[in-house]
Amino acid sequence: MSIKLKPVAWLMASALLFASCLGSDNNEEYDFYDDAAISSFSLGTMSKTVFTLDSKGEDSMYVEEYKGSEYKFSIDHVNGKIYNLDSLPYRTDVKKVIANITSKNSGVITIKNIANDSLRFYSTSDSIDFSEPRIMRVYSQSGQYCKDYTITVNVHQQNGDSISWSSEPQCESLASMTALRLIAVGDGVAAIGTDGTHLLGYVLKGGSWHQLTFPEVLLNGDNRSVIFSNGKFYAISNYMVLSSVDGMAWDLISTANVGMIIGSCCDELYAYGINGIMVSRDGGITWEDDKMDDNASLLPSWNINVTVNALRTNPDVYRVMLSGADGTEGETHIWTKLVDNSSLNPKTYEWTYVDTSGEDAYRLPSLSNLVVLPYDNNEIAVGKLPDNTMDSFYVSLDGGITWKKDMTYYFPEGFAPAGPFGAAVGDGNIIWLADGTTGKVWKGRLNRLGWSSTK
Repeated sequence: MSIKLKPVAWLMASALLFASCLGSDNNEEYDFYDDAAISSFSLGTMSKTVFTLDSKGEDSMYVEEYKGSEYKFSIDHVNGKIYNLDSLPYRTDVKKVIANITSKNSGVITIKNIANDSLRFYSTSDSIDFSEPRIMRVYSQSGQYCKDYTITVNVHQQNGDSISWSSEPQCESLASMTALRLIAVGDGVAAIGTDGTHLLGYVLKGGSWHQLTFPEVLLNGDNRSVIFSNGKFYAISNYMVLSSVDGMAWDLISTANVGMIIGSCCDELYAYGINGIMVSRDGGITWEDDKMDDNASLLPSWNINVTVNALRTNPDVYRVMLSGADGTEGETHIWTKLVDNSSLNPKTYEWTYVDTSGEDAYRLPSLSNLVVLPYDNNEIAVGKLPDNTMDSFYVSLDGGITWKKDMTYYFPEGFAPAGPFGAAVGDGNIIWLADGTTGKVWKGRLNRLGWSSTK
């Protein structure tokens, strides 16, 4: 145990010598503080390994540096712990790290060896291995007190911009559908489709699939005219608006001059009417024409999608985007509107047509079975190419004006539907995919959207 006392002995001897020298000059007495605490902790320049594809599409890697000081460390003096809530990026090298550490009243800082209990003095120029928790001991200026701190440098163990997919219970009944849509239902998902004659529906809950029950008025309805909003299913058929909490028992809400319900935002429901888009602000009881800045002939009539994203600049204001094609293989049309939900009386704006005629290189291509989803505060789109294949997701960062393929998003192994497919985004940033040919279902999420702060 004597080796552990060397720093203390050195410190006390230095203190006595220092006091003696001072006293010999002017015979003044000096007080040495008894506080033993680390007052600040930060990291210097860090490096991480990045894997990417080069211009030839081959795997490539490079090392990228970043400022470790941008990741704040918490100091728990009561329990003697120092840690970062926001983990360092994936593949960060923490074996040789320059740390910037200060102590209260200039107390002496030491670090315990990984292999044994010996201590060495901390130096701002020496690198430290933080690949595992390290114990640092700080001695008071008087040399009479000391305190240990366990320092943990958290590093993400997953690539944040990678999707982790998992297989979910298969729904073999999907194979009988000639058209298929997925609808997020809380932390689960519903599959709505048609067998060519009748409306069919199944919901995944409790780890198994359960069939939905539709009233006779909906049996010949359109699977595109069923949504889930604010804890309820809504459907329209033959100008009758119905709702259901569980998809089993349905209530007639109203009879209105609306043809297809297409989506919702906050307390607003949207549907197609004679003059264009209609809106209901009382749960489907009454409907009125919504304002539009262009001709209703530009509204999409096929593969209709409505997405909602909060603005980055104001989380109480939502951008609603309507997208789809003007026919089964037609040109994609996009509309947007804002809904300000910051007050008790939300303010809504008119629908604006997004003219992408000058963005031919980055327009959303004509895709069959097009599905557009809100994700990571952007819009992502997926659909089938003319050869019936699916090559990638498309992402828009500017509200639907431009679209680019993004290899961050990729399909799970085995997802190659020969027939219809469905996609949806549910609670917890979960992406759902279903193959209508096999009935196989997957769910996945960008890793970083599932991370939580760790203490």
